[in-house]
Amino acid sequence: MDLKVDFTPAEASELLRLFKTDDNIVRLVDPVSQRVVDVLGNVVGDEMCSAVWGRCERCENCTSLRALDERTVYYKMELVDDRTFWVISRYLRIDGQPRILEVVTDTTDSLIMDTDKLDKIGRIIQSYNHLLITDSLTGVYNRRYLDDYFVPSLSCCHDREVTVNVAMMDVDHFKLVNDTYGHRAGDALLKDVAGFWRRRYNSREKNRERLVVRYGGDELLLIMSSVTPEAFAGTSS
Repeated sequence: MDLKVDFTPAEASELLRLFKTDDNIVRLVDPVSQRVVDVLGNVVGDEMCSAVWGRCERCENCTSLRALDERTVYYKMELVDDRTFWVISRYLRIDGQPRILEVVTDTTDSLIMDTDKLDKIGRIIQSYNHLLITDSLTGVYNRRYLDDYFVPSLSCCHDREVTVNVAMMDVDHFKLVNDTYGHRAGDALLKDVAGFWRRRYNSREKNRERLVVRYGGDELLLIMSSVTPEAFAGTSS
């Protein structure tokens, strides 16, 4: 059965009320700007939507961003400080404006599972989430992370007048290395180069994110926010 998508503000308020219980966090979010909003689109509070998890940056696998992009419903399990949460991210439109309804339920006390198994599942989930957005060869972020995280964030950075710097690099004569010594040697070289930049450069520091992304082949992107182009050039050189 298809879910209702279009709501008036009054209908959206009633939908939020129906989902709300003592165990649920029910809210509307704009996953592009990473802010909680009301039914009229006004920002609620000063914190990012990820603050509910104790984070100051976007979740590595943001189901709300995926739900917005594909106009559907996504689900995920979050494990935070020995608590287990079930999250529903549902796409809807309020007076034609796209929003995501998030329902976050604390299932810790109602989820029947041995503690050791829950810990194992938590590690599996975290590992799986990380693998989805990480290049398997180099260990840096991949194109999926770039498309799902970085590109949707650009409009938010523009609205906040946050400077975003991007540099592209590649490995000189990389094809010659592959042709002369084989692809294993090329892979080893690429891992060394990406590993150097990951250790030296990669950071999720608030308001000063520094990212290394494998764009494709031997091409890497270096991305830094909230610094001048001159400072970025000095950092990435």
